Amino acid sequence: MKLATDLVNAVLIKNGIVPTSINELPVTSLVKPLTQVHLSLYLKTTHLSQFVPDYVESLKDCPVSYDIGLELQQCINSAELLFEDMESLEFISVWIELYTCNSKQQQFEKSNFSFRTEDIELAKMLSCSHEILISQAACFWLLYFEDFMKYVRNRLCALLRQVLILIAGLRNVYLQRNEDQLIKRVKHGNEMLEVTLKAVALCSIERYLKSYASLRTEAAASGFIKCIQSYISTGWRHGYIVCQYSKNGRSLGKSLPLFIKETSEHNIQKRVNRLISSTISGRNKDLGLYDF
Repeated sequence: MKLATDLVNAVLIKNGIVPTSINELPVTSLVKPLTQVHLSLYLKTTHLSQFVPDYVESLKDCPVSYDIGLELQQCINSAELLFEDMESLEFISVWIELYTCNSKQQQFEKSNFSFRTEDIELAKMLSCSHEILISQAACFWLLYFEDFMKYVRNRLCALLRQVLILIAGLRNVYLQRNEDQLIKRVKHGNEMLEVTLKAVALCSIERYLKSYASLRTEAAASGFIKCIQSYISTGWRHGYIVCQYSKNGRSLGKSLPLFIKETSEHNIQKRVNRLISSTISGRNKDLGLYDF
């Protein structure tokens, strides 16, 4: 489901993190409840600088925390030296596991961060370089980046838990809108008018939310998330309503679909009543009756 990938992108970009790619996001449907999401993010090494200040703050009880921060920043600043000829260290793969179960989430966040074997071997080789800047950067990478990346991974987990919340909210809306809903029924003798909100398909929800086609800026990403939050809170109000006219239990016709996109209950009732009036008026004209 591309919507899930867009959500991950939006949450990251909103927080100033631009992922190079997102892989393995097995959210394919809103039908089944979502209890976990596993994904792999590729981040450019030079984009990790923003995490250093908070990481150093988390090490405030460590007497050398300030020095570690300087070394990390120097390592990140020197990162281009490490992948000038071999691009393997240009990007870092971060494996993320998100769970709705807090104990499972805590267990994952306590686990160690593991680099790819090929990255470790490359860093070891570069640490023996005759160029002092390259060898120092590689050594710092081997010494400090594992703990630092564990911190980065857990920060990303905290940010991306919003994705689980939003997908769960969309699922609730989808299940609510999966069938036609009776909004109002009016009886007059043996005649009856019923206004229903028509069911909506998942692809229609995705098309509606895809109005934010570009997520390249923080403003666009924030707007996309607000759009989804708004849809979750008022999504049942978006769609087509139809007025069905029947007599003695037999359907005699129905109105044309009327699209509503209202957030006010009062406005919705006005649109529903107007549709009923229009249906009655149209029916009377069809039959030549004016005493309904």
